[in-house]
Amino acid sequence: MPVITIPKALRDRLGDEGSDALVDLMNAVIDQTRTDTWALIGERFERRLTEEFSKVNERFTSLEQTFERRLAEEISKVNERFTSLEQTFERRLAEEISKVNERFTSLEQTFERRLAEEISKINERITSLEQTFERRLAEEIAKVHERITQETAKLRQEIAELKADLIRWMFIFWAGQLVAILGILLAFFRK
Repeated sequence: MPVITIPKALRDRLGDEGSDALVDLMNAVIDQTRTDTWALIGERFERRLTEEFSKVNERFTSLEQTFERRLAEEISKVNERFTSLEQTFERRLAEEISKVNERFTSLEQTFERRLAEEISKINERITSLEQTFERRLAEEIAKVHERITQETAKLRQEIAELKADLIRWMFIFWAGQLVAILGILLAFFRK
């Protein structure tokens, strides 16, 4: 806390008690101003921080819901595709078994070869579908991760900018207070 001294001319005019009372009054004003300023800054910062955290939480909830919905849609599509493949396989297998029963003696070797080819095609198709699904799922997860990383970086940047603005305005406020106090003191000294 700065020490305030009263010049001799002013002390002679006000007397010792008046000078001490003036010093006490100025110290009380400085202390009260400092207390009020910190309380106001604290309230504003806390309110802003609460608002920003609320926005971030809403964004994360929205992203999570979107991700869950997309994942459910993709799983549903894959399940439908597997069901379709299964029905196609069952139908084709029934056709092949029918042909085998009709022409068992003359076409046994041909049937074995074709069945192997069909199974190979189905396995290739399933493998292809699995690879496509895994690739798309990896892409979606990467996009979500990238978006979360970007949003986090933006939020950190905004918080840093807010801190810088807050510190700048704090110094401007104190500089203004110092000028006002010096103006008051100069006014007293001139009289």
